[in-house]
Amino acid sequence: MVNSTKKCLRCGQMKSVEEYEKDSRCSTGRRNVCRTCRNNLRRKRYLERFPPGKRRPRNHAKEAEYARGKRRRHIATYLASGARKRAKKKNIPFTLDQHMDALILRTKPMKCELTGIPLRMADGTRDYDSISMDRVSPEAGYTIENIRIVCWAINAAAGTWGLNKAMEIFRKIKE
Repeated sequence: MVNSTKKCLRCGQMKSVEEYEKDSRCSTGRRNVCRTCRNNLRRKRYLERFPPGKRRPRNHAKEAEYARGKRRRHIATYLASGARKRAKKKNIPFTLDQHMDALILRTKPMKCELTGIPLRMADGTRDYDSISMDRVSPEAGYTIENIRIVCWAINAAAGTWGLNKAMEIFRKIKE
């Protein structure tokens, strides 16, 4: 922009162009009212709509249910997000972002890849049938070839006693 200052139509002050929000609909590419005036106007409208003491209380139960539903709808993203954090913390490879379509396909059946147990999303607590991501070889990190979608019980047991012992326990329980 050639002009580096502009007059606010609300307060009448000359201010730097950077003090105005960008707006492609305006001929100058910036709004005609400065940020300070727009913020004051927004605050005034908010207080008219929700006066102090008359604000709507937050519905925490509804918000929690929405978050649970979002986790259920985006299981693969939810699992990958946790795996990404653990990979960064442990400084191990993470390439699941590049294979999200394959991860989505692997989580769709909602069955443990080792036992066939139907999986579910945990609602704040872990249960034996909660969905979990297992690394076949812990050193190889989180790559699409190195992960399994399993139930939490098998993953925890395999981490403690090894996969063979965990599967043996599962078979004995199943009998």
